[in-house]
Amino acid sequence: MLHALSVWLGRTPLSTLLQNIDWVIPSVQSVHIVAVSIVIGSVLMLDLKAFGLVGRSLSLAHYAARFGPWIWGAIGVLTLTGVTLVIAEPDRSIENAIFQLKLLAHGPSKMARAKQNHVINQSLQITC
Repeated sequence: MLHALSVWLGRTPLSTLLQNIDWVIPSVQSVHIVAVSIVIGSVLMLDLKAFGLVGRSLSLAHYAARFGPWIWGAIGVLTLTGVTLVIAEPDRSIENAIFQLKLLAHGPSKMARAKQNHVINQSLQITC
């Protein structure tokens, strides 16, 4: 079933167009990697603050306000570039077991992020 989806998607006009413009895939991959780095770096800073290892003079709310927009903006970019890469190279992603595991992991990671947001919001209410 995934093979049929990959073949169908690879034959769509948009996929064909993206495959035939030499600079599109490397450029989109580069932007995707930069967005991954922004998310990882921003989440790392929030985690370090939550563990009290950085910014002891600043509140968690300050860190959330500073890095939250970067995280959500980069997630938007990741979504757009990820969809573009899947459309451009469906055989490379759709049938790849690691890619499938990544998609399956997104559900639990979203739940963990929602829990983290809840904890941050509760700490903001306590400090305010």
